[in-house]
Amino acid sequence: MLAAIIWSESYVKHLMKHSVSKSDPRSELTKVQIKVFGDNGLEWTVEGHTLNLEGRVINILDARMYTQKEEITAEKVTLDRETGQGKAEGRLVVKVEDFVIEGSEAVFDLRKGTVQTEKKVLITEKDRRVEGEGCYVQLRPLRVIIKKPKVFGQ
Repeated sequence: MLAAIIWSESYVKHLMKHSVSKSDPRSELTKVQIKVFGDNGLEWTVEGHTLNLEGRVINILDARMYTQKEEITAEKVTLDRETGQGKAEGRLVVKVEDFVIEGSEAVFDLRKGTVQTEKKVLITEKDRRVEGEGCYVQLRPLRVIIKKPKVFGQ
């Protein structure tokens, strides 16, 4: 009987050591949508080809974040789930009303509805094009501030 208890105890220790995996703080999901709720009635849908979750930070490849009126796309997005703040990198495009803003990277706040970059941007509105050395965009109500603008077209 004592041998059976010792064997059982060692078997349980073996299982505890080898069978129970330590929780990995990273998870990967593919083709998934999540919602982020912001101020001023903003309800964002965030989707991408691949989403990696590391604690409260989501890394999204081929990202698309959109509301009924706004859309932000980029090759890679890093988003803090708790604050709604993040960074978009690679082929950044922001569409709002008649504006299309293109650049290489920006920081954003989905809760406040803002996008900001210090990198070169191209902003198109109907027939007008404006290049700048960065910009600040408030999505609602729409306000665009362009640093060092150069206007092309009408």
